[in-house]
Amino acid sequence: MVSWDTIEVEIELLRKNEHVPQELVSFFKDLTRHQLEFKKNLENKRLSIGISSPEMAQKMKDGVHLLDFTHITLEGVPFEDLFRNICDTLEKYGPGDSDDIQRLRKTVNDTSFDIREFVRKAAERDVHYFELLSREFEVDGEHLQYLGIQTVKPFFELLASKVMNTVKDAKWVEPFCPVCGHEPIMAALEKEEGRRIFQCSLCSTEWAFRRLQCPYCLNDDHETLRFFFVDEGSPYRVDVCDACKRYIKTVDERKMEEGKEVILAVENLATIFLDILAAQEGFRNPGQYLFGIEEEPLARNG
Repeated sequence: MVSWDTIEVEIELLRKNEHVPQELVSFFKDLTRHQLEFKKNLENKRLSIGISSPEMAQKMKDGVHLLDFTHITLEGVPFEDLFRNICDTLEKYGPGDSDDIQRLRKTVNDTSFDIREFVRKAAERDVHYFELLSREFEVDGEHLQYLGIQTVKPFFELLASKVMNTVKDAKWVEPFCPVCGHEPIMAALEKEEGRRIFQCSLCSTEWAFRRLQCPYCLNDDHETLRFFFVDEGSPYRVDVCDACKRYIKTVDERKMEEGKEVILAVENLATIFLDILAAQEGFRNPGQYLFGIEEEPLARNG
């Protein structure tokens, strides 16, 4: 696990990036700190994943992701505190109506609100649930989904660390995360071998995947797979699929400056302008939120 000191250094370097608003850097820094503190508080608790090593090995062999709520218990996990901390951070730095954020914070105190169902539905990507919740509490549905994912994310990251040896030993070739089943949010081309590595949008697990295939619809037609970039010498590009109109950003570690620590979560923030450009071109990434930022960078096709 990368230390907070290393992450903080890389986040602070983003303040020199003209494409990333200062408020967004501050928001991401506070959010990451709260999530790391949440994980640290859970490290001494006995978190059961409810599945044996032989069962995990069989799941990997069958192409089935390891963790789901059939086995995982959420009892005793202090999601409420993290929920409130993220609400505070959203209100301090986030976009949108501050009254909406205050209503978000109040939901956790409502007797009809079940925080454990909330995070479970976020992890399960239950869109219908969040539509109903949005109407019930009169808050923005996208804010709710984002809050749910960020509240449950460090919990799944901690669970993922417990099964990493099984994942490392498996020959996983699926486009979804071997741990939680979510889609990738970011990709990297490794410096040494040039392998394409994905990072999960929920639990941050990394796994290798084929270089020339869409991770969402599995399209491998080179005529409908392409990429674009802002600067030909930049390590950052966007791989898009014209078949399903989705995209994933990629950082080419072979083009990164020597000695730079590549932390994909930070690189994801550093390239937020590419998300905006992709959205303007009609592409989407299922796990990405743009925080209402508007920018119009130029890019070249490749």
